Amino acid sequence: MEYIRALIARSLEDKYGYRYLSHAGNVMEMAEGMNRVAVYIAVDDMYGEAEVNRYMAEASTLRERYNRVILAVHESALPFIDPSLLERTGLGLLVVSNGNVELKYPGKASPIAVAVQAPNVEEIVERKVLSVLERERARMFEEVKRLVSELVSETLRGWPGETSEQREAPNPGQAETPESVEGVPQFIKENQWVKVLRSRKR
Repeated sequence: MEYIRALIARSLEDKYGYRYLSHAGNVMEMAEGMNRVAVYIAVDDMYGEAEVNRYMAEASTLRERYNRVILAVHESALPFIDPSLLERTGLGLLVVSNGNVELKYPGKASPIAVAVQAPNVEEIVERKVLSVLERERARMFEEVKRLVSELVSETLRGWPGETSEQREAPNPGQAETPESVEGVPQFIKENQWVKVLRSRKR
């Protein structure tokens, strides 16, 4: 059953544009556009008229819940299938033969069953926007860190108008005031790490 189910699902997706959703037992759920499609898999080695009629009856009960129902059988079941009965029940017919899958009749689409729920466009857009904003926030954060690092390095290389020879040794009892440096941003002047690094540089 696993091989047959995989073969049918792949063939319906690749050749006919269906989309696999799920499966339970011998019923496989697919999507065709906005329609929910049930594929009733009844692929046996041997068939009789009674078995084929039972499979068709069981598949027909699925039309209450799906827009389209397709009966999947082996080609040996074809002599027992009445095309007019397919027409009356609205069932589709899919035939498996020697590893090949052919959709003989897609069946009638019913407007009674609930269609596949369309994705919430607003939620998709919101998730996309949040993702973009998060990436941009991370990029800006890294850029700010880089700029601050460059600014601190530039500041420590020497204050404007002052060389290492011109610097006077600080008075041991006198603390250096942030206001003694011109042209440096206040938040750099007051940063304790900058003061420590400047004292080490001397």
